[in-house]
Amino acid sequence: MRAGGEAPHQILGRLRFLLQCSECFRRAQALPPALCYVPREVQYKICKDPAAAAARSLLSVWDSPGPARGGKRAARATIEVRKGGCLRATGEEYCNGAGLWVKLSKEQLEEYTGTRGLEEGWVLAQRFGERGDKLVPVDSVQRIQCQHQTLGVDYRPAVSWEQVVDLTYSMRLGEMPRLLEQDEAAVQKFRFVPPGWTYEHDMELGRFLYDHSEKRLQHVDCTKEHINSIEVSSHTEDCVAAHLTDKLTYTFWESSGPPGQHWVRLNMKKGAIVKRLWLMLDGQSNSYVPRRVAVYGGTLSRLQHLRTVLINENSYQNVCILRDMKTHMPVLEIRFLECRDQGYNVRLQGIKIMSFWEWDLILNADMFQPARLVRYPLLEGVDADVLYRRAVLIQRFVQLLESVLCYLIPLSEDSIGTFNALRSMKPFLLLSKQSEALIAHCLQSSESSAPHTLPKLYINRLLAQEHRANPALDPSCRNAVFTQLYDGLRSSKNNQPLDYR
Repeated sequence: MRAGGEAPHQILGRLRFLLQCSECFRRAQALPPALCYVPREVQYKICKDPAAAAARSLLSVWDSPGPARGGKRAARATIEVRKGGCLRATGEEYCNGAGLWVKLSKEQLEEYTGTRGLEEGWVLAQRFGERGDKLVPVDSVQRIQCQHQTLGVDYRPAVSWEQVVDLTYSMRLGEMPRLLEQDEAAVQKFRFVPPGWTYEHDMELGRFLYDHSEKRLQHVDCTKEHINSIEVSSHTEDCVAAHLTDKLTYTFWESSGPPGQHWVRLNMKKGAIVKRLWLMLDGQSNSYVPRRVAVYGGTLSRLQHLRTVLINENSYQNVCILRDMKTHMPVLEIRFLECRDQGYNVRLQGIKIMSFWEWDLILNADMFQPARLVRYPLLEGVDADVLYRRAVLIQRFVQLLESVLCYLIPLSEDSIGTFNALRSMKPFLLLSKQSEALIAHCLQSSESSAPHTLPKLYINRLLAQEHRANPALDPSCRNAVFTQLYDGLRSSKNNQPLDYR
């Protein structure tokens, strides 16, 4: 685990900051303002969808973040952003099942909506599961030119919470760069600690985030849940497309037609992002096994080539032909370019995908529905917005913790002083992207060496066989093989602890 090239004063500043945060977590106090920083104003421009027919950019305005998928609440106003124009919003963002929302600044809200009586105005910056226009943050040309004229060409103000943390906690010579004014109301929402909130609540929230992370969801087969329909180029009488998802080992789909013109088309449900796509081969006849496969994705009218796969000649089982997609593809088309032994037709036992809903991969307030909190009693009854904002802060904390992890691991059991306070943050390490490598490192570094003299172990196989034949005669399981192994290797008999790994 290497560092990312940060300067020493920046690393020390982040360590100071993490120590203060860990103390706030343990004492259930408001977290440092730098972690909760939200800029007072951010400018957004419209990024047009190439497939959109409309030239105008119309945005609906809600008085609060609008309804999630299937909601019926109507927008309060509609505004139009002209070509080349920008939208002024605060830095406050909110994510729910509908997508990412941004809050309009009061000046911008008054300019567009006039006297409609809106206290707040929220617009949908990016919609989950659907293509369309989206809002992208951008610095205005006027602001950049003004800053360069007054403060120099190299001037870059702090606009993100990471920069604010580094500037606030790092020692530096000379004048400190200016921080952009923060949105006080949004910062106070982040710093709010619910009545009765404790360190155990944060630990349970961290466990909830881990249980609902991509790493925990990736073992589920979502073929039928995330696919709307399957189309094929052709099929024989008894080997139809339905056999691709019936999960039966004795059925299959078989094409019927000239070589090089066979395909399978997956029409995905809105918001489904494919992480793995497998072909389940039928190896009974080598000439029916595909040799070269191309995968295309996008809308049906604009399919783009994603990758071409040359299947190993020794593969007769599952073959992964697509992995780690970042965006939703409405259509995935698998084209069979060539078969083994110059075969004419393709035969597949099935298709399997591992996929996620787009809104499940991004932290959003709709994750904290009461039905999902049943196994987390400390979180039940807490407002979903409060849990969402607290989870955002935990993610920010883990992000900074990852950047200095190589300077903290291994954290010795004999650590004294201020660094010992970081030991209470161990449960958050599960949320780190480096958690698997970290666990492997800790296991390897803590492994004991082989004993100088190997213990002698005696197992009475006759007694073990009698126990297996009739366990009722030995209810305490003293004669079971496992119990005999355990008793024989007990440290009290060997005068030294043994590493059972």
